[in-house]
Amino acid sequence: MILSIFILLVASNLIQAQIPPCPNGVIVFDISINQPVFSYPNGFSKTVEPPLFPLNYTCEYQINVPPELYAKIELFLDTNSTGNVAPVTVIDQLNRTEEVSYANFEAFFFIASGGNIKLSTGNSFVKFGFIVKRYQFETLPVAYQFNVSQADTQPKVLYVTPSSNIPYQAMAETRVSVMVQPLRPNTEVLRALVVFDGPSWNSSSLGTGMQLYKSGSQYVSTGSYMTIMYLDQDFDNAYFALVVQDYELTKGLVQIQQRNGIEHQRSVTYTLDGSLGPSALFSINTDVLMRLEGSGQLEAYLGTITKDKSNMVASYSANGSSLYLPQEFLGKIKTYVLTGGVANLTFSPNQEDFKTTNSKERKGFISSYEYGTFGNYMDVSKEIYAPNKTLSKFKFNFSTLDLRGNNSLIVQGVVDEEVVTFEMYNSSNWESSSTLTEVHSKRLIVLYQTMNMSSNGFFMNFEIEKIGKSCSMFDLWTVFIFSFYAVSLNKF
Repeated sequence: MILSIFILLVASNLIQAQIPPCPNGVIVFDISINQPVFSYPNGFSKTVEPPLFPLNYTCEYQINVPPELYAKIELFLDTNSTGNVAPVTVIDQLNRTEEVSYANFEAFFFIASGGNIKLSTGNSFVKFGFIVKRYQFETLPVAYQFNVSQADTQPKVLYVTPSSNIPYQAMAETRVSVMVQPLRPNTEVLRALVVFDGPSWNSSSLGTGMQLYKSGSQYVSTGSYMTIMYLDQDFDNAYFALVVQDYELTKGLVQIQQRNGIEHQRSVTYTLDGSLGPSALFSINTDVLMRLEGSGQLEAYLGTITKDKSNMVASYSANGSSLYLPQEFLGKIKTYVLTGGVANLTFSPNQEDFKTTNSKERKGFISSYEYGTFGNYMDVSKEIYAPNKTLSKFKFNFSTLDLRGNNSLIVQGVVDEEVVTFEMYNSSNWESSSTLTEVHSKRLIVLYQTMNMSSNGFFMNFEIEKIGKSCSMFDLWTVFIFSFYAVSLNKF
């Protein structure tokens, strides 16, 4: 027993001997005075473990950063604690905090005037240390500059990858709004993303990408400029998207949610509360809306919210939409806005779910990729199955069909892998978009091609109805003869 106590006391003294003193509970570092790279405790590195800090040890590490510099802190933290209290708190220049329970050289970034790291071991033994690296803003590349406008139907979507050229400088007609959507689970890379409220890094900071992501909302500039920088020189793991637009398009929203790239492999349900004002869900995923339940009115936009609703493709009553689902929404970004109630939206990432018709009747639409915008991302190839893949009546017409130049749209009706209906529309044979066309088949295929030329795209409404057995074969034969005749005419 005495020997055990002696060994424990010796071990405790050895531990204490390795721990630097913390006079008055604070240690101050000034990165403009220290070496470009330094560590705490002294001698700690990625190959040399830090000492084991004892129970009930507290110290605050203040890292001062002048305006022209920024600091990257690589934090190491390991503890035997199984409790809920994090032994380390990181505090940035905006006094925003992040609690840390474990870190294997995770990166944090301080800009002027710096930040603090608080260590409080409590009832745990903690291995703790950090490496500080100093950088200058002047070494960053020239910004990629762009404008956003109240008239935009598509927000600016910037995919940040290791090959991206940032920083970005956005200029708006009114004010700039930015949202961030991670594309991979490693959201810690967003700590290196810093948003500045002005035309350069010398402007005040609105916060980091990690803080923006956790808020689920948007940063908004006070003026017409915003600068967005990624501060990590080790750029290999950065994969996320920035959604930038004029704040005039989003300022009326009382709630903002985001369907991000992490959720692209599973079905997810979102609850929108539009009882106190418009509630919006922004998505960069493949979206097939499977269920809409609750109350209120839901509007769907391909792109951002627009006052003239030129890119609004659907409007549903939350308690009466089953006939119109499933419905796929295309485009780089989609915006869903609920007003007047609370509703649950369930999305599938599987495009195959849009093809399937589970009810006897169904209504919906197929549109070009960025319908509502004049652009060159309009080509689409889609197909829809009849209920249980049985012979059914497909009805369709077009509210928009841009067939300028060499644009074309093909509709095929297929029965048991045989094309029984073939309709090809182009500038030479197109007459009216309001004409309702009927096709009897088990599957409908739609192909729109623009040869990468700018276009207004197309918007096709469709209905699926069951047809009686007594007339189905006659109707099928009639459609086949008519389609054969139509195809023959198109050859001449």
